[in-house]
Amino acid sequence: MTERQSPLPSADAHTEVAGPAVAAGVPAWRRGIARWLILPTGDPANAIYGTILVAAVVAAEDPQQTQSYEIALTVAVTVAVFWLAHGYARVISSRLSTGAGLSLREVRAALAEHWPIVQAAVPPMAVLAIAAGEGATVEGAQQAALWTSVVLLGIWSTVAGRASRLVGWRLVCYAGSSAALGFLMIILEVLIH
Repeated sequence: MTERQSPLPSADAHTEVAGPAVAAGVPAWRRGIARWLILPTGDPANAIYGTILVAAVVAAEDPQQTQSYEIALTVAVTVAVFWLAHGYARVISSRLSTGAGLSLREVRAALAEHWPIVQAAVPPMAVLAIAAGEGATVEGAQQAALWTSVVLLGIWSTVAGRASRLVGWRLVCYAGSSAALGFLMIILEVLIH
């Protein structure tokens, strides 16, 4: 049985596609940033969950009462708490099922497994920062970040549809309905808060 592959290429795959000349010109620390902050790897469920979480937090903020940097700070704190909570839950559930002692290696592995929750915050928060820096209103920057999240959900849906070998209108319908479901989850998350 073959091991399930991530639908997204790793940072190393980007280096291979770009060629050795480009890889040689990119400092190792920048490749590390791409690997740890930008390109989600592993189980895509964590990145998808993170995207929905970020969108819900952004959408729940009142642009009349907050500034763009406050929205970004709220997202950062919320994402960090959820990342730690998911890692904690993973470690504790593992201990409950095996009865073994806790090791630092297991904690690091659990946190690394759920790191895509944090990675998912990077694109919408970058768009928020760029929009605010370019003079957009708080509401405009907020909407730009929210729609970035919706587009990301559409991309995840398209990748999932292509992995299922859907093409043409079937792919469009699948991706659209999956993105709409993600958008509905964002709305429900906002209503809950």
